[in-house]
Amino acid sequence: MNSVRLLTASSMLAVFAAGPVLAAPVDDFFERLNAWLEPIGGSVTASVPIGKSKAGPLTLKDVALIAPNNTTPLGASVEFGTVTTLDGDLMLVDSIVINKFDHTNDDVRVSADKITLSNVLLPPLDATAPYLFAQILGGVAVENLLVDDGVSTADIDLLSFVLNADPEIGTTSPTAFSAIVEVVGLTMPEQALRAFDLDKLAGWEDYLLDQQADIYLPIHWDTTNGNLTVADFEFSTDTLGTFAVGVQLGGVTMDVLSELAALGADQADGSPSDLSGLQATAVRLMSQLTYSAGKLVITDGGVVDFMLNAAATERKTTTEQAIAAAIDAVDDGLSSIKASDTLVEQATQSLALLLEEGGTLGIDAFPEKPVSILELAALGQTPAALIDRLGVEVVHVEGDE
Repeated sequence: MNSVRLLTASSMLAVFAAGPVLAAPVDDFFERLNAWLEPIGGSVTASVPIGKSKAGPLTLKDVALIAPNNTTPLGASVEFGTVTTLDGDLMLVDSIVINKFDHTNDDVRVSADKITLSNVLLPPLDATAPYLFAQILGGVAVENLLVDDGVSTADIDLLSFVLNADPEIGTTSPTAFSAIVEVVGLTMPEQALRAFDLDKLAGWEDYLLDQQADIYLPIHWDTTNGNLTVADFEFSTDTLGTFAVGVQLGGVTMDVLSELAALGADQADGSPSDLSGLQATAVRLMSQLTYSAGKLVITDGGVVDFMLNAAATERKTTTEQAIAAAIDAVDDGLSSIKASDTLVEQATQSLALLLEEGGTLGIDAFPEKPVSILELAALGQTPAALIDRLGVEVVHVEGDE
């Protein structure tokens, strides 16, 4: 699709570390990898010996990931890139390419033409810096992924992930992380779609069945001030259009994330010894998180016709009557919570233009100053005050002529 930002394996591999590097034998990399896997009963093996003098690249056969209850062959062959050692005894391989991966476990088959891992970083065994472990995988690209459970099949043309650390890979004090997750050509199986009980929506098969979707998710985390930005998460199809969500949070520091993770682990174990202390800690952490900005954008590419036709069919009315009913519902809903007259007018007029002419509908929520998550939760009891605090506005933009 034209809107897709396609990430190729070659562009992923361009992300590389700066600073001094020394050549390292491939054997050293596998030795360290297996040392990390040993505590969980895992290892990686290859039937073709790896020469001690080789720093890569080279091709390995019969490579397998060994786990306590399962052995996973890693494709027909593995192309192993160049291994280098960075400052701090960090070991980095620029690329690992798994060709023709095909494995079945518990009656679920997973296959891919190619899996490219880029900038795989292994810290020394005594490493403790949390930021290092966030950089273990710099990127992955899975081409022509297929998942088949014997009942339904899902396939994806390209699944990719790229991670950048500033100022360079391997830093223990990064100023920022940027990541992009992208899914190109996702075809959902009919069985999964029918699980959503879509039959009540007339004509859904024409818009969803055998159609491909694209997903784009960019994330930027500024570790110096704790700002976490998603701008913008997009879901798009040729038959419906594009749905985009953007948000910026503040106070997302490594300390807060570590404590939240510890709280989650404590609750998952079912063994919190001090419930009042647990709640106090959760409240304290949530009070440090803030909301700065957010938006929801819907660009019509068929979704308006789909929903209007479905509504008209269900209610046995015309599409014009369905439009009027939708506008009245928004008017009544906002008026019932005592939203401002300005917002009611913005919302109803923008919705009317979207339903009648297509184009793009945007809902912006930009407060004058960041608001704490706890305050937002409290304002949830008074929706009008919440809307006012967030500075919600609704706009419509005409589509391309």
